[in-house]
Amino acid sequence: MNYQQIFKRYEIKYLLSMQEKEFILEVMKPYMKLDKYGHSTIRNVYFDTDTFRLIRRSLEKPVYKEKLRIRSYKAAKENDNVFVELKKKYKSVVYKRRLVLASSQAWECFQKDIPLPVSSQIANEIEYFRNYYKPLYPKVFISYEREAYETIDGSDFRVTFDENILYREDDFSFASGIYGTPILNEGKLYMYMYKTRYTKSFVATLAVLPAIVCVVIMMVNGNVGAGVAVAGTFSLVRFRSVPGTAKEIGAIFLAMGTGLVAGMGYIGYTLLVAVLLGAAGMLYNHFDFGMKKKMSLYKTLNITIPEDLDYNNVFDGLLEEYTSEYELTHVKTTNMGSLFKLTYNMVLKNPDQEKELIDNIRCRNGNLEISISRQTTENGEL
Repeated sequence: MNYQQIFKRYEIKYLLSMQEKEFILEVMKPYMKLDKYGHSTIRNVYFDTDTFRLIRRSLEKPVYKEKLRIRSYKAAKENDNVFVELKKKYKSVVYKRRLVLASSQAWECFQKDIPLPVSSQIANEIEYFRNYYKPLYPKVFISYEREAYETIDGSDFRVTFDENILYREDDFSFASGIYGTPILNEGKLYMYMYKTRYTKSFVATLAVLPAIVCVVIMMVNGNVGAGVAVAGTFSLVRFRSVPGTAKEIGAIFLAMGTGLVAGMGYIGYTLLVAVLLGAAGMLYNHFDFGMKKKMSLYKTLNITIPEDLDYNNVFDGLLEEYTSEYELTHVKTTNMGSLFKLTYNMVLKNPDQEKELIDNIRCRNGNLEISISRQTTENGEL
C-alpha cells in the first residue's frame, strides 16, 4: 500500500466543548462527510533530549520549530507498519515528512541508535535531526480518538475532532492498551482545520496583458490625451513581489508593446513585431548571448536557518566538497531575529551535482528555504 510521505498544511486549532462540536457537525452536514479513515485511535511517541530541549523550544512559540515522533493509527504489533515522522512548523505552515517502517524496525533503530534501514532524502533529513539533537529518548506517549471529515466536493479542506487525549511517560509500546492521564478537562476536545494554498503563474499575466493594453488604447485612441494615457498605462505596471529579471521585464514590455500596436489598429504590424522580437529573444537564449565561459558554474546560494544553528562552520564541509571556492557574503536576521538568512557566492565543481548539494543542505537547515541562482552583482541584475 502506498502512503503519502510529504504534507504541507495550514492548520487552525480550536478548543471546543461537546455542545460546540455537535453544533458544528450540524452546520457541516451539507458540505462535509467522514473521510475514508472515519474514526480512528492515534498513538504517538515523541522524542526529546534529556533536557527537553525540543518541547521547551516549542513552548516559546518560535517562527520555526520541529519535532520527531513515531505514529500508529492502530494497535501495532511487531510487523505492523508505523510512521517515523519529522514535523516542522514555519510561519504557521505545518510540514510533515515521514517514512513507513515495521514497528520492530523503527524501535530497533531508536533503541540501538542505528541508522534507519531506508535510503531516501526524507531518511537523510531524519538522520541529521537525530544526530544534531543526539541523544534522543522517547519521552511521552500521547493517544487520542480522531474523527476526520473531508468536503463532499473533493476540495482539500479537512476538519478533524480529537478527544479523549491521554498521555503517559512510560510504556511506549503501540501494542499496549489506551490509558494515561487526560490532557484536557472533561467534555473538551480539539478541532483542527487544514487547507492548502496555491498561486497563479507569471504566464497568466503575459497571456492577458496584451488584451488589457489593447482595450486601453482603443478607448483613448483619437483623443488629445492619448499620449498621457499611454504613459499612465506603463507607469501603472508595478509588481509588489520579488523583482523580475531583465528577461522577465523584457517579456512584459514585449507583451505590452504588441497590445499597444493592436490597440492602434495595426494588426499586421502586431504580428510582425511579436514574431520578430520573439524570434530575436529565442536566438539570444539559444546562443547564450552575453554569457561568459563557464558562467553556469558561478552561483549565489541563499540558505535560511533557525537562530539556534551556528552557521559559522555547519556548511563548510559540504561547500568544500561541491565547490572549488565559496565565500559567505551576507548574513541577515529575519522574523524578529528568529531566523538567519545566509548568502554565499560560490563556484561549483560540477553543475550536475547542484541538486545533490541542495539535498544535503536540506538535512542541515531543517528543510527551510534554500535557493541557488546565477551569481549576480551587489546591485542586482538587468
